[in-house]
Amino acid sequence: MKEMRFAAILCVALSLSGLAIGQSGSDKLNRQLIQASDDGNAEVVKTLLAQGADIEGRDDSEQTPLKVATEHARVDAVRVLLAKGANVEAKSNSKGTPLNWAVGGDGKILRSEYADRLAIVKMLLDKKADTTAKTTSGDTALHLAALNYVNTDILQLLLSKGANVEAKNRNGFTALIYAALEDHTEAVTMLLAKGAKIDAADSEGQTALMHAVSEERIDSVDLLIAKGANLEAVDNEGQTALFRAAMDDDSNYDWGGNYVEVTKLLLAKGANVNAKDDHGRTPLQMAIRNDKHQVIKLLQEKGAH
Repeated sequence: MKEMRFAAILCVALSLSGLAIGQSGSDKLNRQLIQASDDGNAEVVKTLLAQGADIEGRDDSEQTPLKVATEHARVDAVRVLLAKGANVEAKSNSKGTPLNWAVGGDGKILRSEYADRLAIVKMLLDKKADTTAKTTSGDTALHLAALNYVNTDILQLLLSKGANVEAKNRNGFTALIYAALEDHTEAVTMLLAKGAKIDAADSEGQTALMHAVSEERIDSVDLLIAKGANLEAVDNEGQTALFRAAMDDDSNYDWGGNYVEVTKLLLAKGANVNAKDDHGRTPLQMAIRNDKHQVIKLLQEKGAH
């Protein structure tokens, strides 16, 4: 009975592989291995490897078995592949390593996957996976952990293995910026405790505080200010965080959206209402231009002109 069940699993894996009749035997095995790894069929993975499938074989997208298994949080398949010596630094055509894929997935992270992803990250780090490896966007595993998860276990694990808190992606984003714009306050606190520069700016000169204001992340705004974020730091156009509250679009703004509360908080903490950007514009002028009536009122109450 056990043999029949195993044979059925193997047949399903092979039928899903979509192989062309003319492929060589080794090519078929390699593609079957990638499919089995993608499906998380650990027993099929073992069988195919025993039959001579290449553990580093790639498909047309340069994906290895370990890449697809980590991407889809197939913890049992990952365990088998690592035990058989799969290369933890093999990159797909997206340049991401298995560690990047384990943390970032395919962009659709499910809560139910978190425990498996944490286990996979531990396994990869035990195999000395490189925490500095970047995707085509320049994101490290730490970036992806700060961006994708409220839970900080993966973030803490990466930091314990020496992940660089100041690493920047192609847009100049640090992990702290990602955590702030997603309002992951525990991650913000953890990154700051590990030495992240609170006023580190992206390629447009925008800090974590500016991003938090733009995204209406009231808790992150409050936390960053409490931790010493510079209210008067300016971006590449000479604009402070208060300008973001006056400029960024929010269709529900005048119905009491978070921008109102964010603006109140910035003003309560002493933000300069008459700061001027590189074009000589003030927050009040920008609020008027963008029809931000609540902001206009708040700024005028603080003496803006």
